[in-house]
Amino acid sequence: MKYYIAENGNQVGPLEINQLLSRGVTVNTLVWHEGMTEWAPAGSVPELAQLLGAAPVPPQQPQQPNYAPQQPYAPQQPVPPTHLVGAILVTLFCCLPFGIVAIIKAANTSSAISQGNYEQAAQSSAEAMKWIKWSIICGVIYTIIVGAITAVQVITELN
Repeated sequence: MKYYIAENGNQVGPLEINQLLSRGVTVNTLVWHEGMTEWAPAGSVPELAQLLGAAPVPPQQPQQPNYAPQQPYAPQQPVPPTHLVGAILVTLFCCLPFGIVAIIKAANTSSAISQGNYEQAAQSSAEAMKWIKWSIICGVIYTIIVGAITAVQVITELN
């Protein structure tokens, strides 16, 4: 069974029972799993009370976390944009090498979001945008250079 815990005001999980001990879960830590109607102290959940070596504590009215137990994932921080569409477009139309790097950074953003690591997601999102901008700059410079060379060739041929 997978459990969610309330840790520093955030929902963490899903976690296996063996992972709960490594996170320092105590009998007073609020937990929830599918099938529970509300968050409860770990000591009031029979299987966790046995694991923690405590007699089951009768459930009390715990302070409810600010997320609903029916929604196993509720981010507390704003989700940064992945910039995947922009990365794909600049790869196709501007600068292939920088665009590929932008796609990788956008994918890293998605991965970090799914893991709940919003700091890493924000950093990857910013890096994806940086590579998108560099790709656009290189594409514009390339277009100007090719246009200038073509104009010179046309003028030379006309003379």
